[in-house]
Amino acid sequence: MLKCKNFRNFEKSKKSQAWVETVIYTLIGLSIIGIVLGIALPKIKEMTDRATIEQTLKGMGEMHQKILAIQSATGSSRLVDFRIKEGKLVFDADAETISYVMEDTNLLYSEVGTPVPEGAMTILTQESGDNYDISLILNYSGTFNINFNGGQTVKELTQAPTPYRILFKNQGVGNLEVTLI
Repeated sequence: MLKCKNFRNFEKSKKSQAWVETVIYTLIGLSIIGIVLGIALPKIKEMTDRATIEQTLKGMGEMHQKILAIQSATGSSRLVDFRIKEGKLVFDADAETISYVMEDTNLLYSEVGTPVPEGAMTILTQESGDNYDISLILNYSGTFNINFNGGQTVKELTQAPTPYRILFKNQGVGNLEVTLI
């Protein structure tokens, strides 16, 4: 009988050893997954931010071409569909600029604090705590007097599921009217 009790205790200790091993292996696996995610997620976010900036550069370049197309004839207008997945589009009638701003990203897109010309645009990366703010700026001072919906205001368009429909119209004498449709 004594042998049977010892055998049962031995089986119990084998079962508990299997459970302990299972818990330890699970914890090790979860730790490895956590470490990999901790390293990979910021890089993935950085790559998606870079893709967003590249797409926005292209979209703002197309917007600029349409604005230039209406520059020569008073009364002419062009419609632009502009999608904002992240960041914001700012129409600053006082500074006569149209800019896209992506805030709080870990992407270092250009040298911090140094404006970098990219065609008609200027790219500016600024520090924001441990992250960066990236601005893509179209400057029309000296070319157009920008009015947004009939006024000299600052208007911010934020991310939306559908594209914004923006109408640019040459009002003559260097006046560019910007209207959301």
